[in-house]
Amino acid sequence: MCLYMLDSGILKEVSPEVRLVLLITRWIVNNQDTSEIKDLLTQDKFEWKRLERFITYHELDPSTYLCLKKYSYLLPGDKIKLLENSYYYCLTYLSYLWEEFKHISNAFRDKNIISLPLKGTAFIANKIYADKAYLRPMCDIDLLIKEKDLPFIEKILEGLGYEKNLCGMRENYWREKSYHLEFIKKREKKPFYNVEMHWALDYKRGKSILPYLWDRVKKVQIDGKDTYLLSPEDTLFCLALHQRRFGKALCLKNVCDVAVLLNRYNSDLDWNYILKEASSASMSTTLYFVFAQANLLFDIQIPSSALKALNVPAYKKKLIRRFIVQDTFSLGLGLSNGERNRNSVYLKSHFLLYDNFWEPVKYILNIPQEQFAKFYELPPYAKKTNLLYRIRYLYFIKNFFVIILKIITKRLLRLLKV
Repeated sequence: MCLYMLDSGILKEVSPEVRLVLLITRWIVNNQDTSEIKDLLTQDKFEWKRLERFITYHELDPSTYLCLKKYSYLLPGDKIKLLENSYYYCLTYLSYLWEEFKHISNAFRDKNIISLPLKGTAFIANKIYADKAYLRPMCDIDLLIKEKDLPFIEKILEGLGYEKNLCGMRENYWREKSYHLEFIKKREKKPFYNVEMHWALDYKRGKSILPYLWDRVKKVQIDGKDTYLLSPEDTLFCLALHQRRFGKALCLKNVCDVAVLLNRYNSDLDWNYILKEASSASMSTTLYFVFAQANLLFDIQIPSSALKALNVPAYKKKLIRRFIVQDTFSLGLGLSNGERNRNSVYLKSHFLLYDNFWEPVKYILNIPQEQFAKFYELPPYAKKTNLLYRIRYLYFIKNFFVIILKIITKRLLRLLKV
């Protein structure tokens, strides 16, 4: 049986590598049967290198091993060994991170400081993936704190052996133009633990974002001690904003998080709260985007009344769904083509994830120099970077017209074919 992705009534057959990645992620989310894997792996046209690029970009190495290990006799020996090594490294590192999270939480608790785990750490604490043989990869510990507690937290972390990691940027950038600080702790003289302290879930945008978040936290017991977590609704916002913020809106590891969260809480979610906060903070389109991913890739059903209440224009819904279908796997193409697509995918997602056109435009035009340098992999304060940053408007205008020209060309080609 072939897997298809459905968009606007058009069936689109996908390659064996894409079908395998979809099977892996659907096994993670829905415990879908994986018996088709054997047929996929034995196809003559199956390209292992292409699959490797997919699972690397979508951060699926550990789950790929778990799905494929009973078919290991069909895989090249070196490939299954690499996947196995990745799995056990992830398993070991996650155990270290989890113990370190509890150690930090205990130190904060002793000083009456509340912190909320985010993303992967929160999913472990809340046992979101507890019923699945799945390791969600993590590279750091993300915690949400109150900004007023930051000076005390810095001292506590310093006492635990941590030091600030500014990544070559000035501290005022992180404090004034970002919303988190990163701390690292070494082991055997090498950075080992990476902790990010967030005091907001998004950049300051002139609008209040989730003002009731701290009033809605829930308490759970971990090792007999009180630990606080975001509510399911605010966790959903956290995941959606992360998709928008970090340039990997199509990463399937993150989409799995959203889908599993919806599977677990869908019938119990406070949709009135979700819709009210989405509207007041202009996050409706961002939410629609992750809902569309969950629906298209995993057949997660969102209440039609909620989708309608988001008030996302029909044309934008169509663009979002087409973008998900066409670009989720575009980065697994030939290596040079995949690299070329990264910036294009980021820019397209950036314009599709906001409620209006001008908000992403203003963000791009007013982007801090440090973010500009990071995007183009430049030294943040070098003379060349300073010059390029000053003339960035010309560059953005040029790229805008290139995008418009491509859209017009595609439409003309379609008309000519007709």
